[in-house]
Amino acid sequence: MSIRTIEPRTSLALIHAEITYTLIRLKTHPLGAPHIAAFEALRQTWTPVHAEELSLRESIAEAQARVDAADDELDDFVGRLDKTMRIVTHDDRNHPLYRFFFGKKTPSAFRRPVLGAQLEAMRPWTAALAGSDEPSLQTLGAELAPKIAAADAALKNRDAAIEARDHFRDLGPRKKLVDALNATRKGTFGALSRLPHEKPGLPPSFADRFFRRDTAPADAEPAASAPV
Repeated sequence: MSIRTIEPRTSLALIHAEITYTLIRLKTHPLGAPHIAAFEALRQTWTPVHAEELSLRESIAEAQARVDAADDELDDFVGRLDKTMRIVTHDDRNHPLYRFFFGKKTPSAFRRPVLGAQLEAMRPWTAALAGSDEPSLQTLGAELAPKIAAADAALKNRDAAIEARDHFRDLGPRKKLVDALNATRKGTFGALSRLPHEKPGLPPSFADRFFRRDTAPADAEPAASAPV
């Protein structure tokens, strides 16, 4: 067989299995001895790469939790504003003041997006509420400002965490591990493939036995833009 190329987004668990399988097969045959050190080095490299990936995944999960918490805060605020606005406008949802905040949407429809469009729609509310003649709306304006700031910070932190994860995968230690693994596998396979021509009695497919043949389906990572 020709040696398979390990895809960049193959899971680290499967990568570890590939390294371990070849390492043990090399250790069980005298002719594999010259290549053992290279695969031991790969397995040692794998450990900190795996630890870093877990840390990056944890950072994204924490950041997403803060995004969702900020969204809940804004959703709750929409409910309070709706109740206050109906008192101010005497329950007239066609009142210009009510329409300024909610347009033609119901509060439940307005709350549906997770930050994003909802956050941008609510951003001007702070100044509008603060400039209102109604004390109850002024109070809500003062309450909204820190919630907007918290939502902005949560999104910024999540985006930074995802960017760090993507750099790690596509340019950083994870990419370098996969590149080193593919280069080592290719070099080792080539060296072992030459042995049947140099040592009588070895089968032509001698090199094949040192690499996994019955692999599981590609255990790929989520796309780069995905939160986790």
